[in-house]
Amino acid sequence: MIREMKESDLAAVARLEKECFTSCWSEEQYRAELSENAFSHLYVLVEGEELIGYLVYWITFETAQLCKLAVAPAHRRKGHATALMEQMMHAAGQAQCEFITLEVRVSNRSAIALYERFGFTRAGLRKGYYQDNGEDAYVYACAIGGSIQ
Repeated sequence: MIREMKESDLAAVARLEKECFTSCWSEEQYRAELSENAFSHLYVLVEGEELIGYLVYWITFETAQLCKLAVAPAHRRKGHATALMEQMMHAAGQAQCEFITLEVRVSNRSAIALYERFGFTRAGLRKGYYQDNGEDAYVYACAIGGSIQ
């Protein structure tokens, strides 16, 4: 089940963040996203009582920006990332967004494949984007034309 993130989810989100990423947001950063960023949309994916994934994106004017998408390693390849992407794409369409953008590590082939399945195309390169190791990031974009998906 996908639902809005709550403050009570933050410790589990922070643990999953450390399991999935080398460049992590802190629990405090997530708390600020929940309480202080009016543009931020945060969702979790739960299976039973277990938080197994989450999604963070911002909607500003005509653009949605995917910030975070994570699924616990033990729950990957089961369609969970697809479900989270579908949630974001639908919400962005309802918000009349024209585009969705994101950055992805050039080495993250599975994420790139997921984004390309959703119609994202490479739009640029950010040299040295990731602070943990200086890896480059591809910029991907998808035009959705402001329509409800």
